[in-house]
Amino acid sequence: MIELLGLVNSGLEDMAPLAWRIYTSWEYAGQPVIHSENKTSTMAKEFKEIFFSYRCKSAFYGGCGDSVNSVGILWDRMFPYTIKTANVDHIRHAISIDEKRSKYKQQLFSPIESSDVGSKGSNTYSSPISYGSFTSVRSLVDILKRFVERFNRRKSRPLPAINDLIEVYFPGNHGDIGGGWKASSDNQVLSSVSLRWMLAHAIKYGVRFQPQSISQWSSDHPPISSFLSPNHDILSFSSKSPDSRSDIVLPEFPIKLFAGRGEESFLYVLFWWILELIPFLRITEIQEDGYWKRAFVPNLGKHRVLPSTSLFHWSVFYRLHYAADYNPKNLHNLSLGEKFIESLMQFKIFKFNEIYSYSENLTVKKIKNDWTPRFWKKVPDELSEYLEKDANL
Repeated sequence: MIELLGLVNSGLEDMAPLAWRIYTSWEYAGQPVIHSENKTSTMAKEFKEIFFSYRCKSAFYGGCGDSVNSVGILWDRMFPYTIKTANVDHIRHAISIDEKRSKYKQQLFSPIESSDVGSKGSNTYSSPISYGSFTSVRSLVDILKRFVERFNRRKSRPLPAINDLIEVYFPGNHGDIGGGWKASSDNQVLSSVSLRWMLAHAIKYGVRFQPQSISQWSSDHPPISSFLSPNHDILSFSSKSPDSRSDIVLPEFPIKLFAGRGEESFLYVLFWWILELIPFLRITEIQEDGYWKRAFVPNLGKHRVLPSTSLFHWSVFYRLHYAADYNPKNLHNLSLGEKFIESLMQFKIFKFNEIYSYSENLTVKKIKNDWTPRFWKKVPDELSEYLEKDANL
């Protein structure tokens, strides 16, 4: 919306509802190019020139914590191209591996290529909802509308390219990535892991912070205590107490870190399960031609499906190793060895030959049971490397 209309000028706040209606009309028209003959693009162009004289050209850096599509109660109101934008120079998107709720499906910035589409029942990504759907529903009006749009559309809006985009999967549910869960007894949260990663990349590109602010925050939330903080599942009826641990020393044996529903009530979990049982009408984009399809899909608490080309953060493997009760089902059919190497190869504290040798035929069982490699005692951390170079951060 900012890319299309810009930012509203001071004193014109009352125009925001009208701006939203113009934007939604433009989205539902398939985002026609601004200089086309489509009336929605013409209206957007004229509205911007008259009322939104201040134009936001671009943002420099964006750190996102598990972007999801949770708009709409009984149906999905997702627009097809809202996640494809070129008005941010650098995007770092931390995504949850363990979120299960149907109303919290991940929305990726990067488009999924046809070669990355998995078969039904696999753990590779096909589309936000086509995986596991029972049926596809289209009304006669939808079919006629689609035919007319195809016939009349002479120009289509080219999908803008994001200059620098990295999307990485982290352990934990939605709140364990972007924050929201109550801190543990030692004032630590799992979401600090993804935040440390975002801060490191922000520093890399020159984003300025108050002197000593990053150092102080990092001292309060060190990497070991952060990645060993409890993970949650709002669809779990149990509320568990994770094992106590040291903030500075890694455990010598696997410990229990799953906190279930945390301090949320039993009725709150029941509410989310009711939503899981309802076959909501959801809208998704067909990858081949950019058009939509509708499907009734009861989610039933299924794990997220992951793209076969997804990038994993090092904390995924370290949590698999040190947490006795962490074993996501959506990891087992993926090539873990390659992803293990990708997650650690940037850190100078590891010997590549040792990492490469360990990654051969890597499985979740091997990660959990093999405690002989010495590299498990070395904790990688993106932010610490920058703090060592500049103590004034």
